[in-house]
Amino acid sequence: MASRRIWSVVIFLTTFVLLYNAFLAPETHSYRPWTKGASDATTGIESETVEPSLPYTAAILYLTSAHRSSELFESLSALHNFVPGPAWPILLMHTGDFDEEEARTEFITDLRTHIGTNNGSWAFAERIEFIKLDWTFPPGVSHDINVVDPVMPQVWPGYHQMCAFFTAPIFDLPRLKGLTYYMRFDTDSLITAPLCYDPFEVMYQNQKSYGYVGITNDIDEVTIGLRGLIHDYASAHPEVKARMDRNGWEWPHENEQGEMITPPIRGYNNNFEIVKLSTFHRPDIKHWLQELTSVPERWYKYRWGDGPLRLATTSMFLEEKDLELFCGMRYYHQYNAKNECPCVPL
Repeated sequence: MASRRIWSVVIFLTTFVLLYNAFLAPETHSYRPWTKGASDATTGIESETVEPSLPYTAAILYLTSAHRSSELFESLSALHNFVPGPAWPILLMHTGDFDEEEARTEFITDLRTHIGTNNGSWAFAERIEFIKLDWTFPPGVSHDINVVDPVMPQVWPGYHQMCAFFTAPIFDLPRLKGLTYYMRFDTDSLITAPLCYDPFEVMYQNQKSYGYVGITNDIDEVTIGLRGLIHDYASAHPEVKARMDRNGWEWPHENEQGEMITPPIRGYNNNFEIVKLSTFHRPDIKHWLQELTSVPERWYKYRWGDGPLRLATTSMFLEEKDLELFCGMRYYHQYNAKNECPCVPL
């Protein structure tokens, strides 16, 4: 009799573990940028779609860490309550804080509690996937801050790595392969009112390649050498120079008094952005991004920002008609310029 009871307990525990792994355990993947040859073979991950009938697929991205969970809960809650559209995957990228299953499970439990069990929190939380980013230093960059001597040592290397990642490696994230769009938020990004349209549908219906909410000036301390690189690349590619002129790019110039005027470097507030991935895989854009990322010190020492580099890239290779300003979105971020207009449904 005792042996039969023991056997029943074993069967029960085995069944519980299998069901947990199949239905409850938060999903996790890993990715190593700056590693040559990183591909789907690294993780064996296939892109997912929740709406096979739609002519496009998408995912929502956050880069996060454990100490940002409270503000991330607020952002995710606003996303859940105010942004319409299909239940696309929500990818939480991290550099190690959610390696352990216990940490992932605790996050999901707390998220469900924050949103409310009677507010669809269970289904919403099932969209969460954890993506591990292995941010190794690129070849040639010292691990010693005194050797690198970065312009912003107080946030080195993490912030510098973030800027480098979102400049180009994000486009080759294996989990995004096969998707049409991604929408990026920061953990402290907030949609503050119901949105009258699905942002991904706007991108698709209007045939846009890049969506943004605002543009601001960057500071000179973190744009050292950037003007020169853009000037040299445009000079070597006349079609790029012509497009930048059409797009209103401001070059250094003399005013009527003969004084040299150097316009500030401007950048997208890309704590929110929507990217059409196939656009940034175009050969001409990939050539530029390869040239750009061939010198990792541009981020690890000089802390070039991904926002100005994204604006430079769209100015060099896209037309105004390819861009979507989401001014109808009631959006808050502490560093953003506000540019609002009425929300007009499709």
